[in-house]
Amino acid sequence: MMPGRTSTRLALVLAAVVLAGTGGAAIWVPMTLQELVAQSPLIVVGEIVAVSEQPTGAQDVAIIRVDELLLAKPPARGLPEARLLIPSRNRGLASSDAVYYKVGQRGIWFLRRDPASKDDLYLADHPHRLKAIDELANVRTYLKSATP
Repeated sequence: MMPGRTSTRLALVLAAVVLAGTGGAAIWVPMTLQELVAQSPLIVVGEIVAVSEQPTGAQDVAIIRVDELLLAKPPARGLPEARLLIPSRNRGLASSDAVYYKVGQRGIWFLRRDPASKDDLYLADHPHRLKAIDELANVRTYLKSATP
């Protein structure tokens, strides 16, 4: 076999291995604003101000400081914070469908209750559950039109 041909084959095999490795990433089905609102009993504008690592399990608790309450089912007033379950970055293997958040992330949070929790813990387990602040006017307009 010729040396140039061997290096070409090696390069092709290496490229195939690298490209095959990217196939494990999760593919997220887009969520419309209508779906997000329908599936989110708590919608707030806020920022993650702290993350509390839990001694057991693969999840930590992030604290979202609530700057504005846009929607709460059942209705609530004066909600200073929301507690969000997030995958731990420090334990176990990462899952391709895990959505990671960190201190300082700010936006419009479309939160759903954690069905396994007896506490007021929420999930933002889809990338669309956090919207940029520049979408706030559209979200407010939609909420006004959707609320009877």
